[in-house]
Amino acid sequence: MKEFIATVLAIIVLLTAVIGIAKVAKVNKTRYWVEAYCEYENGELIFTFCGNDFVWTLGEGDKIPKGHHVVLLMENNGTEGFLEDDEIISYK
Repeated sequence: MKEFIATVLAIIVLLTAVIGIAKVAKVNKTRYWVEAYCEYENGELIFTFCGNDFVWTLGEGDKIPKGHHVVLLMENNGTEGFLEDDEIISYK
């Protein structure tokens, strides 16, 4: 009986993990990483890639990148192909 209960619990845990991973993957389909050129000007970071500029106003805890090349985590808002309305989530 104990083996049966342990097997059932293991199956439940496995199914929960698979469903959780599927939801995380679904959420992250709208996010992507991109390399960008960065300039610092008047308390703002200006990221340039694909001919578009994105401005990030520095807040508390934000750091100015040491070099001019950064990697951005972007959110496409579910509008593939419309780069102008994408948002920066973070940078490194």
